[in-house]
Amino acid sequence: MGIWERLGIEPTKDKRQIKRAYAARSREVHPEEKPEEFRMLYEAYQAALAYARREKEKPEETKDQKSQDRGKSGLKQEEEPSGKSAAEGFEQPKETEAERQLRAYLERQSEEQEEKLADFLEHWKEINNFELREPRVQEWWREYLQSKDFQSIQWHPKLLKLLSEEMEQKLSYDYVIRILFWDAYDFRHVEEDKGTAYQDDLKRLRKSLQPAFDLRMKEKAFERQLEEKRLAHENRVKSWIQIGIAAAVLLAVLVPFSVYRKVTAERRYVEAYMKEEYPETKFSKPEKITDSQEEAFYELYSKSHPDLPVTVRLEYDEKGRISARSEDYGLQLLEYYAEQYGMNWGRMEKGGYDWPEDYGNEMSVLYYSAPESLEEFCDTVMRMFQEQEELWDLSAIGIGKEDVLYPEIFVNGGMEDFSLVKSPFYRPWEMEAQELKQSVWEAYVQYMFHFEAWKLTAEQYAEWGPAYEELCKKLVEEIEADESFEEYGSWYELYLGEEAICDIYIPIYTGEWEEPLEYGQSITRRAKMFLIGDAYHYLLFQGADLTITDDGSGFAAELDGNICFFGEEPREEMIVVKAWCPKDQSSFSGEEEWEGANVVTGPEVEIE
Repeated sequence: MGIWERLGIEPTKDKRQIKRAYAARSREVHPEEKPEEFRMLYEAYQAALAYARREKEKPEETKDQKSQDRGKSGLKQEEEPSGKSAAEGFEQPKETEAERQLRAYLERQSEEQEEKLADFLEHWKEINNFELREPRVQEWWREYLQSKDFQSIQWHPKLLKLLSEEMEQKLSYDYVIRILFWDAYDFRHVEEDKGTAYQDDLKRLRKSLQPAFDLRMKEKAFERQLEEKRLAHENRVKSWIQIGIAAAVLLAVLVPFSVYRKVTAERRYVEAYMKEEYPETKFSKPEKITDSQEEAFYELYSKSHPDLPVTVRLEYDEKGRISARSEDYGLQLLEYYAEQYGMNWGRMEKGGYDWPEDYGNEMSVLYYSAPESLEEFCDTVMRMFQEQEELWDLSAIGIGKEDVLYPEIFVNGGMEDFSLVKSPFYRPWEMEAQELKQSVWEAYVQYMFHFEAWKLTAEQYAEWGPAYEELCKKLVEEIEADESFEEYGSWYELYLGEEAICDIYIPIYTGEWEEPLEYGQSITRRAKMFLIGDAYHYLLFQGADLTITDDGSGFAAELDGNICFFGEEPREEMIVVKAWCPKDQSSFSGEEEWEGANVVTGPEVEIE
């Protein structure tokens, strides 16, 4: 770009016109905000003045002299220079003291801005960690972003480019960081300069910060609604006081006590219940949404998450008293953050599950896709609970694998009449990362051996077998320590080729279920049972002819041309399983061989 283009005028030797152009452009290019652009403008201004002085010092030529010059050269004389080379070709005038001081000031400004940029980058490296949970750290950033040090570089192109790129990424304490920078730049009042080179970066930065500002506006709108409701309530109370004295006796006689309790005392009960469950969270006044003789539902909102409607359920006994209560705020919180951190989740009702009473009637479960992804999954779970402390009010969370055949068993850690050693309920905020990974992995291995053993590969047998043997030992210890248990079983040795992998324990237990009869009646049946994965191992050990289904939903046993499919149920009667053993297999062929000892030793088997 030439000197005249920088000044925005045509080539001229009029100093007044040059000075007016420089004054107009210097108002648009401030030395503190755009030091490099201002320096180039100032140099263009000096070159233009030098050109004007040189042109005025030339003596006026007469017509005869011009003709002689043309005659001597034989060429048409060129017009006065009008481009960049004409002015820039002149020798620069000697620098005055004022000009030297201005140049030194601009150089100092540039160096100071580079130092402040480097200082900001050091702080920025530390902002995306857990320290922002502390109020004092947040206050430091708030003061720094309002300081002169930051304001002197906040429009610098390098800084705007950095922030526009970083803010597009997912940050820890996302809302806190974005709202601090929104306030620092105050985009509601920033007049966009379409001529600046960094306009695109400024737009990207504003777009990245906009969601945080919108959320804050929602929260403020919610607070205003609460305040308006409070004032309206106070006004209603005043009106009630003015007109209620005369009607108090009549109301006391006509309004049944149960209605009064449900209208006033019940609402206070809901408020106290939510405060007990979430002492650090502020909620709106609960509003009743449905009501019946058996139950009532209230709806309210938290100040921190006004977009999550919370439902509180109250159940009544025959006398109309509250007999049970439940709420779903913790479940919604976990599911909200699970989506933020890119995890899959589901919700299960207690109907077919057997978790502890204090976990409530519903449970949220986080799912991992494969055992190979367990380490990354557990790291994400730990990070989420470290960063989001409001999740610590949950009783526990379930963790399971996606697409298992028997999800209710995986979540329960077993069946009603047979429990495994590992329970898949966790409190990650009270655990170390490695402890969580190990526990989740052991629960998965134990489930696979007992319930989906036919899906295990030879490599998985070799890798997981020794650990599963230790889990079997713990299970046997529990069985032998409790005389009321009716379980017993047998140890078997697994081989991979000629190499012994491990010993596994196959338990047999007494199962009980209701079998329907005619006319709506039923009978209780009891029988010796195998878990379906253990049935697979048992038939394998007995040399049965087994075929795994293509979709992995179970396996089939063939004997004398007949075929039986196993896998539709997570357990099977022992007598049914034994019926598909080869007839020439004598070991453990009769039920009596299992009696008399909790643990006996079975034959060896080779895994292909």
